Amino acid sequence: MNTLLLKNLAEQANQLPTKNLKELDYLTQKTRMYINQIYGYESLYHKTLDSIKFFPLYYYPGSYDISWKNGHDKLKNLIVVMEEESSIIEKAKKLNKIKILKKKIKHWITKQFQSKLKIIRNTILGKIVNLALEYFI
Repeated sequence: MNTLLLKNLAEQANQLPTKNLKELDYLTQKTRMYINQIYGYESLYHKTLDSIKFFPLYYYPGSYDISWKNGHDKLKNLIVVMEEESSIIEKAKKLNKIKILKKKIKHWITKQFQSKLKIIRNTILGKIVNLALEYFI
């Protein structure tokens, strides 16, 4: 589920219009919200997001374009990494559920086998006792 949300966020980041501050603000706020909800308020992703700059510290010809492109690329990379981590977490959870299910099935089968074995053992012992009684009486 989280992976799908992050995949959609990555698509939005890819479609971010150049120098559109309104869309940039929306995207960064949404990214921050996803970080909080998926990874927690103490996540290091916050530090990475805060370090991304879209505007130059000082002006030189072409600096705004370069800074925007660098910031945009870093934001896209951050979201892709978050998506990959989320995918790994989801796969690990599925594997853990499978392991738990395997243990439950194994326990159930063992319990059923022991129950049937007890019935068989009692039936055999009963027949042996009956045969012994017939033989000695």
